[in-house]
Amino acid sequence: MILFPDRLIPYALNMQDELLPRMVRHLILNYSSLSSVGLLNGKMGGVLFFYLYARHTGKSYYINIADSLLDNVYEQLNDNMPVDFCSGLSGVGWGVEYLIQNKFVDADSDELLEDIDAKIMEWDVRRIKKWDLHTGLSGILYYVITRLESYDRRDRKLPFDPLYLEDLLAAIENYPADVNFTFSKALVSRFQGIMQGNINYATPVVIPEVLYDSVDVSQITHLSGIPIGIENGLTGVALKLILS
Repeated sequence: MILFPDRLIPYALNMQDELLPRMVRHLILNYSSLSSVGLLNGKMGGVLFFYLYARHTGKSYYINIADSLLDNVYEQLNDNMPVDFCSGLSGVGWGVEYLIQNKFVDADSDELLEDIDAKIMEWDVRRIKKWDLHTGLSGILYYVITRLESYDRRDRKLPFDPLYLEDLLAAIENYPADVNFTFSKALVSRFQGIMQGNINYATPVVIPEVLYDSVDVSQITHLSGIPIGIENGLTGVALKLILS
């Protein structure tokens, strides 16, 4: 008897009933073997999904999986990691902030993310040439904005020093007009507002659709032929099914 068939039933009428459970079993079996701890292509994406799936199903079993993966992520963090949003520190940090603000994890993000914030500030944002969310300046910007807005910081120290924030502001003011990243352009306007004092304190942290809406669910026939992460992968599909 095949317990975890790789080929999906092609005539499944309900994606939640047929596709999602098979994907979840596949993710459970494969996430621990990933070498990357990144948000969009590694274990941090699995952390977010299993916490969300635990809340979606009401089953604490998935919390244990998420807890274990999160411990593994922190064990693997190191000074040689990139800072990008896809596979690096800003994505991991954003994921941690998301978990705390949505009450999946009980912790103080300023304490938990202090080292990541410091490492990110070592990079000269004025010299980053890419603008995309995954590997460029927009990913750094998204993380910084999330950190600045998530708490009511009228009574808290900023997680980034003023010089770094000014450098980031200078970098985004050179945003090329011909780059058509709608999400990135919205981030630029949002950060400019923050730097002018227009901060929407305690802004809810949500997973933007742009992160997981890249795979056509209806075209999936084999699990093994698709990466398991969020970016163009099965976790992105699973998130789409439970968040849409």
